[in-house]
Amino acid sequence: MAKRQRLMVHHHHQEEEDEESSEGEEEERGQFCDADEEDEERQDGSQQQRQQQQGSKIKIKLASNICKVCGQRGHSAGFQGSVYVDCINKPCYLCKTLGHTTATCPYRIISPGFGVKPASGPQGSLARSIAMREVSPSSSKSLPCPPRQPKFQVSAAIMKLHTRRVTVLEFHPQRENVVLSADKKGGIAAWDFAKVNERTLYSDCHKYLVSGMKHVSWFGDPTFATGSADGTAKLLDLECGLHSQMIDLNPNGYTTEKEWKMVNSVEVSTDLKAIICGDSDGRVHILDPRQKRCVTSLQLHKTGNKVCCLGIHPHESRLVASGSNDHTVRLFDVRGFCSRLLDEGIRPSAPGPSTVSPAVGSGGPSGDQQQQQQKKQPRGGKSHVSHPAEIAQLPHPRVVNAVSFSPITGQRLLTTCQDNRLRVWDNTLSACNGDGPNREIVHSHDFNRYLSPFKAEWDPKDLTESNFVIGRYISEDHGGVALHACDIIRADTGAYTAQLFDYNLPTISPVNKPHPTRDLIVSGSSRSLFLWSRVADDEDDVEEGAAVGPRDTSAAESSAAPGRHRLQPRIPFTLYDADPDSEKKKPKGGKGKGKGKGSDSD
Repeated sequence: MAKRQRLMVHHHHQEEEDEESSEGEEEERGQFCDADEEDEERQDGSQQQRQQQQGSKIKIKLASNICKVCGQRGHSAGFQGSVYVDCINKPCYLCKTLGHTTATCPYRIISPGFGVKPASGPQGSLARSIAMREVSPSSSKSLPCPPRQPKFQVSAAIMKLHTRRVTVLEFHPQRENVVLSADKKGGIAAWDFAKVNERTLYSDCHKYLVSGMKHVSWFGDPTFATGSADGTAKLLDLECGLHSQMIDLNPNGYTTEKEWKMVNSVEVSTDLKAIICGDSDGRVHILDPRQKRCVTSLQLHKTGNKVCCLGIHPHESRLVASGSNDHTVRLFDVRGFCSRLLDEGIRPSAPGPSTVSPAVGSGGPSGDQQQQQQKKQPRGGKSHVSHPAEIAQLPHPRVVNAVSFSPITGQRLLTTCQDNRLRVWDNTLSACNGDGPNREIVHSHDFNRYLSPFKAEWDPKDLTESNFVIGRYISEDHGGVALHACDIIRADTGAYTAQLFDYNLPTISPVNKPHPTRDLIVSGSSRSLFLWSRVADDEDDVEEGAAVGPRDTSAAESSAAPGRHRLQPRIPFTLYDADPDSEKKKPKGGKGKGKGKGSDSD
């Protein structure tokens, strides 16, 4: 018994010792946990300090003035308010040369007499016939002085008339208050700007971008020839809305993107009673609108290059100019396509990429020989005449957006190139000889992919053939608002006649069209149309320098540069929204296209 009691006492003492040891271990574990928590708190505190230090470093980097364009310190580039500041390490965005920025570019305002040089004499039968007409007594009379340019102001607009951006503008041949417009999606519209809210839509004529639209004057009803990126050229009757096809470059439909052909330019020859169009493969086609078929085709530009534009001489319809993204403007005689055009009248032939002018087989190189000759020639370089129809080649540094003869006599030739240059030949003879331009006018019209190409348009009312209109890409600051001008420039001196600004038109206007008989200009900006109307000069009740819109112009702006029109609230502004629910149709949270400086919506 005594032994059992001793064992029980020993076991009790051992249990007490075990409890004390477990309590001690728990106390130690608690101390360790407290230490761990203190370590975690110290780590969190040090991490917060590091984040604060890193944050302060980021702030210091942001404050160190790093350029987002070149990545170097000491300067910045981008919009500062409504003014865009160029990177000092990049070429000037206006003249494309180093050493200065756009704001300090010496070509920002062109002085009279810039780049003038004499032209040489005439050569060739067509050139001699033009020379005989230009030096005749009837044409040697002194031209009247250039008319005083009126002031313009936006007086009416129709918003969101089209579903995509405007690409073409033309005036109705019989109704002077109606302007025709086409868009990127193939839609065509007629807008009566006198009534503002009256418009007619032709949505089933083309499927894709409408690249050209010209009036066919010898048809009884108002009919227009249209060309599109869907590869077709059609005749559109504006009265009944019916359209008929003249050519289809993709008769088998879509196969591959490489084989798809587009009609990129359209012109009308009144003397030949024919339609001339250029495609995306360097070919020029002559169409008979009566039989609605292609007569003949010629590989005039390099294969795979677009014929971006066409221009016809107003008196010598056989003289045609074509511009391309092969960096050339080519002058050619239509008689070289096919002698039957003038001798026996137009005869139909099967259309298609293999259709070649009979003139090719009569002394001229074949299509394969032409392609071999073109492969040997550098892109945009001056080369010899490769076909009897071709008169001269005028090389350009970049893609040519537009080419046109002066509208009354055809004596001047004007081209719009994507190197921010407008080139003027004062004498068509010098152009036929392949001479360089008499004048290069630096102007901002280098566009990005979200804009329609900028094209200079002659003013058909100007008897001196001096003024043309073109939109501007670079914006100007007007009281804290960035506005893009519509410029009127003199072809004989290169100076600005007028720079049109209006707070009602804050976006870029790449497509502009002067009215043939009235002091009006229609501008196409994005999906909308704007009407510039004349402002009377005897406005005594209007304070000079007053602005149209929510902001006032500054005192510096009121003393504008020569040719810049001050903004005046004289004409009432009438606006009509053709698609008021378009904002509701946009999906929420969707990401749109990235837009860079000066970009415009589709």
